[in-house]
Amino acid sequence: MNAEERRLLVLEGVRAAYGAVPVLHDVTLHVDRGEIVTLIGANGAGKSTLLMTLFGQPRATAGRILFSGQEMTALPTHRIARLGIAQVPEGRRIFPAMTVEENLILGITPLTAREQEDPGLRAALLEHVRSLFPRLWERHRQRAGTLSGGEQQMLAIGRALMSRPRLLLLDEPSLGLAPLLIRQLFAVLRRIAAEGTTIFLVEQNANQALRIADRGYVLVNGRIQMEGVAADLLADGHVRQAYLGGH
Repeated sequence: MNAEERRLLVLEGVRAAYGAVPVLHDVTLHVDRGEIVTLIGANGAGKSTLLMTLFGQPRATAGRILFSGQEMTALPTHRIARLGIAQVPEGRRIFPAMTVEENLILGITPLTAREQEDPGLRAALLEHVRSLFPRLWERHRQRAGTLSGGEQQMLAIGRALMSRPRLLLLDEPSLGLAPLLIRQLFAVLRRIAAEGTTIFLVEQNANQALRIADRGYVLVNGRIQMEGVAADLLADGHVRQAYLGGH
């Protein structure tokens, strides 16, 4: 497989704005099949906007976005999801009045009608989530709003995995979690990647993100400022000073 065939997600010169306010400026990056790639940066750098632009909200005002060689820049959100992309948004956005299991089942919506109606497939997908998050599954009949913050984050990731994504987008998954839960969460992300799902991870916790990633990008004021092998970025003096507290 050559370099072009390895590319799963490609952004070329992407710009995006909220109304008249530009946020992303000529962003170019790629995520290869089987990789964990992280995007780090300070609050307000445009990280979340970049993920939202991938799903067409806001729409890119310039540049191209390709997934597995297919241009998706102008596709509506539901069509993008059906390409095999799932997003775990910042803030989780679960349905608190529904049970854990009901929230998970909602995750199959991007699948075809035939797949959604296949009880064997549904059972297999639920079993996969159970194997990743056994503690969450112990609460599968519990209302999602009664879960702890860490359990709600597990639920949001589990729901995204129910669509069998080829690419999993995660927006600040460690936000608000205790250090032990963060380590457990990142260990699960490693396992998800090892099982064949490509991951594009937006994180303010640069230390943890770079430790599990293959490559990384640094976003500053809507522009890619640095890129490279994650281990090299982790060792870079500027990155350590700016995003790792100098440690």
